[in-house]
Amino acid sequence: MKKNVLLVALLSVCALASCEQGPKTINYKLTLEDTFSLDGKTGVIEMEGKVGDELPTNVVSTNQYYVFDGWYLGEQKVTTVQAANDNYSMKYLDNTPTISFAETTASLYVTQTIKVNPTVTKFTDAITYTVEDKTIASVDKDGNVQGLKQGETKLKASLTDKIYAELKLVVKDTVVDLSVNKDNFDFTGVFSEKPVVKSKGNQNSFAKLTGAAGKFYVAESKVKVLTPDAGDTWSRVGISHLKADEALNTYYGLQVSPGSNYNARKTVTMLITDGNVQRGNITDRSQVWGQHNLGALNFDEIKLTSVRKGDEFFSFVNDQLYYYDNGVDALKGVDSYPILNVGSAAAEFSAISTKFGEKEVNDFLAKADNSDYFAADDKTKIENGKITFSGASDSTCALNAKDHAAKSLGIKAALPAEKEATLSFDLKCVAFGGRDALPALAVTTNRYDGAYAEARSMVIGQYKAGWTGWNSNGNLNDGIGSGGVTYKVNDEETRLEEGSTYHVEFKRVMEAEGQDNILKITDKDGHILLENKWGWVNDGYKGRVNINFLNRDFDCEISNIKIVEAE
Repeated sequence: MKKNVLLVALLSVCALASCEQGPKTINYKLTLEDTFSLDGKTGVIEMEGKVGDELPTNVVSTNQYYVFDGWYLGEQKVTTVQAANDNYSMKYLDNTPTISFAETTASLYVTQTIKVNPTVTKFTDAITYTVEDKTIASVDKDGNVQGLKQGETKLKASLTDKIYAELKLVVKDTVVDLSVNKDNFDFTGVFSEKPVVKSKGNQNSFAKLTGAAGKFYVAESKVKVLTPDAGDTWSRVGISHLKADEALNTYYGLQVSPGSNYNARKTVTMLITDGNVQRGNITDRSQVWGQHNLGALNFDEIKLTSVRKGDEFFSFVNDQLYYYDNGVDALKGVDSYPILNVGSAAAEFSAISTKFGEKEVNDFLAKADNSDYFAADDKTKIENGKITFSGASDSTCALNAKDHAAKSLGIKAALPAEKEATLSFDLKCVAFGGRDALPALAVTTNRYDGAYAEARSMVIGQYKAGWTGWNSNGNLNDGIGSGGVTYKVNDEETRLEEGSTYHVEFKRVMEAEGQDNILKITDKDGHILLENKWGWVNDGYKGRVNINFLNRDFDCEISNIKIVEAE
């Protein structure tokens, strides 16, 4: 006898026995395992067929259990029977399949692929995956999701139209543009909250940071120089500015170099086009005003920060302002991108971040561009607003005044544009050295337009003071400058005495033709030793200037430094 006849026969017998309630039909959803109870015993029903079948097929009966081979989903009519004598009945217990995700949100990066793995119960058929916004992410039949662009969307994993689970997808942009110079860098570390970019061996290349081109942004990274080229004095790393055009072949900015044989450390600014250095635009900044005691830099980890504010460019090393330029011909009025660049070196960039927009830049500079002074060597100490120069008495300080110096680039040690202002300080003379013909302190200002090179110095020696104009790409001029003016009290020549303290006022005045400078020196008794206006006003410049103290074989202390703007 066929198996399905057994069930029919059973139904007929129950009907002939005048079951008290008779056969009845109910509708319910069949799933992987449907459990029935017969007189307290449990039977497992597995079904095959299609929606709409009146009765399941392939029925077997063993010890009052009813087993249906195979299964399917859908609404199915099933007949239950109650017999008056033995009170057998079949009851449906809901065993609907479920699908769920362990988390409510999944994050990934543009171009990254992840696999989603929902948890499914009571079902083994294929899951159907769909993404709500197909421009943000894509998904294949196996649940592999790829980020396409930054944004948020939903992923649905479905068993049926009514049985599904949803997952929020958050697609983040990578910190670097993975399509630019991808063969020169290892970008596998960018799919992380702490992205890492490594150059593939010693490169002359750049990694373009992600973001819209513009004129206002802040870019930061920690850098580890892995293998600088021992034979290349231009071995370097930096965060620079890439001209935003189709060629993507012109970039500019400050770069830090461990130097040839890793000991000739320096900072340089470079304009590079088509891989060629534009020689007229290179400045060896370490030999100018930005040395910052470069020998102390640890190239295992250097923090670099690059800021563009319109046509102004700021570069920070370990949160100290190293470099400023106002106006670069190749980028004037032109949008740019921040880039990580490396030359004749292998490097690893980490802790990479970018901020875009004028407000972000202004907020950053309001806190960052307030540096006071930094020491150019270990014989220059800056503590609690006091600057101390030593090494003249025992011949241990540098004789190059640029190397034995307290310097500044920040707004805190600057005289403003278009205003008269006075820098004042107390100068204690400790010891005049014997190696320089005219030991002196040079109070120096640097113009803040174009290349940061032109300097004016008030040179304060033991017997007289002078003024000199010079290009700080070279060395401070020899001597006292401009012939000098002798110190006098009541028409009697005098000098600065060791152990004595003097008050110095350096005033910047504005004339129709440009800036001029007045130097005034007073002793502790109020006697004016010198007050002189230098009379050089033909440069036409009235913009911002920064204050630097350069020292030439002169032990001294500078305290009570104040800058007062005219009303």
